[in-house]
Amino acid sequence: MKRAFSILFVCHELPPNPHGGIGVIVESLARKLSEKSIRVGIVGLDFGVDQFKASKSEDVQIYKVPYPRKSWWYELLQKSGVLKPLYDRIYFQSFFKQAIKTFRPDLIESYEWSGPIVFPPSVPMIIRLHGSHTVTTKMAGKSPRFSIKLLENRTLQLGQYFCSISNSIAENTRKEFQLGEVSITRIPNFLHESYIRSGQESRGRIGNRFVFLGRGTELKGLKEGILTFAEIQKRDPESKLTVIGQVESQYRSYIGKSIQKFQDLNISWKGAIDRSSVKRELENADILLNPTRAEAFGLNVLESMSCGLMVFSNKVGGITEILKDGYNGFFVDFNNPREVSERIREVVGNPDLVEKVREAASDAAHRYYSPEAIVKKNIDFYSYCLKKSELENGR
Repeated sequence: MKRAFSILFVCHELPPNPHGGIGVIVESLARKLSEKSIRVGIVGLDFGVDQFKASKSEDVQIYKVPYPRKSWWYELLQKSGVLKPLYDRIYFQSFFKQAIKTFRPDLIESYEWSGPIVFPPSVPMIIRLHGSHTVTTKMAGKSPRFSIKLLENRTLQLGQYFCSISNSIAENTRKEFQLGEVSITRIPNFLHESYIRSGQESRGRIGNRFVFLGRGTELKGLKEGILTFAEIQKRDPESKLTVIGQVESQYRSYIGKSIQKFQDLNISWKGAIDRSSVKRELENADILLNPTRAEAFGLNVLESMSCGLMVFSNKVGGITEILKDGYNGFFVDFNNPREVSERIREVVGNPDLVEKVREAASDAAHRYYSPEAIVKKNIDFYSYCLKKSELENGR
């Protein structure tokens, strides 16, 4: 029988703070672990506090760290490039040390994205590869920021144990940061329990309600997604696109200026909404357009599959480990909006194929990514790390 242990997560995007996949997964995993009588804590920067604050949320200990106060010298740091990110991490580390001393965890888990840890903690540390800035930026064909790559490399150097949300991210990280033969255990993300058994077997004929789910950025390919929808709407004026996720006003303005007759497109902008609202939107949609240029895992794909949507996605990163072309979804090239539109038309025009793909998608999402199965993999991994640490330290 595995002995009880405690773990402290590092997370700067814990909901309801602005968050992406990392925040969603850390919060969900922490809750599920606490249900298994594992003592769990989370420490991270938080916009809602002006001093270090400890509180409890559903048996999870939360340590909230205030963001650095703005001052004239801090403004100078922001202009310096490298110094500001380094200062931010040194600033956080003092509170991180305090949380470790108070919580007394057996293990620490951090992510590698942006390199949040620069000094070795006093407790064995796991690095979960969620997709670094360096790896995902290169995946999209861009050049990463040198200063951030240095910080990510530093965090990776401080890790004793590694797991990854996908094989793609594991191997790209190994290559980019020259990790050699270090062991990296694949533990995929899991569906939130609210999505379990929400398949849409009784949906019937597929409709013309499209959705984009994710941060509306260049990296996530929002412009290409809208260009594809513009081609779709030419053929079907009644079609509708719902955009779920934060979109910076400057980027939205750029899209509007670069797409002809943008104002005539039937687009609903939902912004960043809570999980239950996202689920409702997915259950009212038919097709996910996923034009991302880089993806560590593809939680939006998984959630859409579980809700019975047809998924059309670029073939990138961790998505290739979830989606099987023609079986539970479709790979397309969103750099060719007209071809994607035509491919969607062909698929939608084949009701038998639609039914088979929907069923396979829902089955795969629930069979391989259930909370119980993935949480067990995490607990087994933590137990292995703890046992190995004890052996190495002669305990």
